This record gives sequence, structure tokens and C-alpha cells, in this order.
Amino acid sequence: MKEKIEILENAIYTANEVRQILGISGEKIRNFLKSGQLKSVRIGKAYKILGKDILQLLENLKLEAEKQKEK
Repeated sequence: MKEKIEILENAIYTANEVRQILGISGEKIRNFLKSGQLKSVRIGKAYKILGKDILQLLENLKLEAEKQKEK
């Protein structure tokens, strides 16, 4: 069973950490960043992402999935 990881609202995560936490590909993370679905700050070549923005992304994805079920 996969270990649950708590996402802290005020913690700062790298794109790679978010990829590992969510279990998704680097390409998917880049798509979320480019589309603005996942807010971030770019410092040099690295993206820094607040935990609250990860939680917001998850909430938005959950709402989208619920809307799809209703159709």
C-alpha cells in the first residue's frame, strides 16, 4: 500500500517532489504549470510550489471529475 504523505499548506515543494507525491509524470506536472492549473514561482531553472497550491489543484481536479460523472 502506498504511504500517505501530508501536504502542508505553507511548505514549499519542487516540481519533482510534487510529481513524486502525486505519482504523476514530469510531463503532466509541466502541463499543469504551463496551463496555470498549478501555481508556482520559478527561481532560476527550478519551480517552487506552495503546498496550498497543490491542495487547490487536487480540489479542482476532484470537482472536474465529479462534473464528468454527472454527464
